[in-house]
Amino acid sequence: MKARVFLLAGLCAAAPAWAADPFGNLLKQTANSALQQAANRAITPSATPAAPAPAARTESQPQASTGAEARPAAQPAAGGLPYKAGTYKFDYDLPFYADYIANYWRDPNASNRGDTPSEDAPGVVVTKLVFGGKLKEPGVPEMRRKFEALFPMLLAHPALKDIRGSSLSPGGSFGDDLGMQSGPVVVGRMTIGAEAIHLDNPKTIRLKDGTYATYMHDQHPLEISVNDTNVLNGRSPIGTWNGMTVVQRSSGYMLIVPNTDRPIYLSQGSGRSTTYSVNPNLIDPTRPKSDIQFMTVYAGTASHIWSAIAHGKEKPTSSIGRLLGVMFDTDWPAVLKEINK
Repeated sequence: MKARVFLLAGLCAAAPAWAADPFGNLLKQTANSALQQAANRAITPSATPAAPAPAARTESQPQASTGAEARPAAQPAAGGLPYKAGTYKFDYDLPFYADYIANYWRDPNASNRGDTPSEDAPGVVVTKLVFGGKLKEPGVPEMRRKFEALFPMLLAHPALKDIRGSSLSPGGSFGDDLGMQSGPVVVGRMTIGAEAIHLDNPKTIRLKDGTYATYMHDQHPLEISVNDTNVLNGRSPIGTWNGMTVVQRSSGYMLIVPNTDRPIYLSQGSGRSTTYSVNPNLIDPTRPKSDIQFMTVYAGTASHIWSAIAHGKEKPTSSIGRLLGVMFDTDWPAVLKEINK
């Protein structure tokens, strides 16, 4: 395979060798205060929640993938688990282990129900999006409105709509990892944290609307960042999914969604020896500060859960399974175009 410079039209270069990244903090920005307020309104949970039968899913998946690389929904082996993981291949025949989860949520008839009372308990969804960081920087109010438009789009995804077995809480911040605005554009991120419900845990709360949350600060994050070149550093393209570039991040995957004609990465070498560096001229300083020039999407979890995913043993209806469903079954280019008006 010839070495290629990754262009933002959706092409991706061959995968290089990489060093494993240590798994860092799962969630840097969460709406803890909002969830704590929910806890203050809670009532004592019963042992098993009342589980009304779900309505048949007839709606179209909002902002779903275009189906350009449509594959049939993954089916579990006899007895449920494991699923067959890694059928879809990235460059150099690298398996995409989360493909069975993405395919599960692509199926319009996929069940939203869990297999146990805890997995089937309706979850608390905190709908107040709280932001921190450099809120008064020029362009930040406009970018904040774009995140606020994005949030309900993601909550409407079948994996998160009427969520069961997990609670959701969002958060956001502006500035890079050091809390500073970098360069001529607004850098920001929004995170949706998903946390599993455990009905037998004394920290579990039940709200008056019958939803549950187990408040243990053990969340999986779906992180959407904009204009943040720092998250690109030290990573390399490994393939594409529905025309979007995939890179390795920690033990998992990150999508890059461009809104520019400039290359994301520059490459040197060829074949498996190809090395990549972030284009130093990626950001166009002549564009408005609040313009989204590129977006990244990442769903994070611990390395042992990634191992379970690789063996097809993580349920698509788990907390991380639902976030991966949103990550890989959303038409992110269309979403970016919609919110960046």
